[in-house]
Amino acid sequence: MPPSYESLFGEFRQVENPKSLAQFLAKATAFVVSTVTAAVLLAFLNIIPLFMVVLGSMNIHRCPIEPYIPVWLIITGVFSLFKSATNFYYRAKRHREGRPPSVSDINPNPFDGLLSCFLIVWFIIGSVWIYSIYDEVHYFYPEDSDYCDQFTYMFSFVFVTGGYILLALTCCCLCCCCCCICCRPKREAPQQLHP
Repeated sequence: MPPSYESLFGEFRQVENPKSLAQFLAKATAFVVSTVTAAVLLAFLNIIPLFMVVLGSMNIHRCPIEPYIPVWLIITGVFSLFKSATNFYYRAKRHREGRPPSVSDINPNPFDGLLSCFLIVWFIIGSVWIYSIYDEVHYFYPEDSDYCDQFTYMFSFVFVTGGYILLALTCCCLCCCCCCICCRPKREAPQQLHP
């Protein structure tokens, strides 16, 4: 049975230092990842990488201004799906073995770090390709050298911009959590009464 909101909130209130913050975040992440809701959400989020593969494949030759954008969509989608599939495999393996979720299971996939690093670098490369042609791209004459399929380009642009927005929001939330922990008064240890 997953921990209740009260127990998670109680643990948050007990965070004293960065080490206990890391432990709390690890426990909270293990809780969220182990729920059925997270599994449904991850399945839904796999629609986006699948759509990226389809969109990039359909428009592979329809973006002469930057022909790497459809390739970027395909590779991002394929590696995201692969990362998701390997993570699901390791979580299912743990579940079959009957092991309860623990802090060490937050990242059970040995390839996850490598795949994440590749996807981050590939995301940055894609954002350079996408943002560099923002003012030059045209959507009306496919025979022009500055043409790109409008939906392909706009989807890529929104995807990259949304990624940067999520990154900024995550950083703001982490900073707020750290400020709340650092600025709150320290609890004093209970004094023992001597008879």
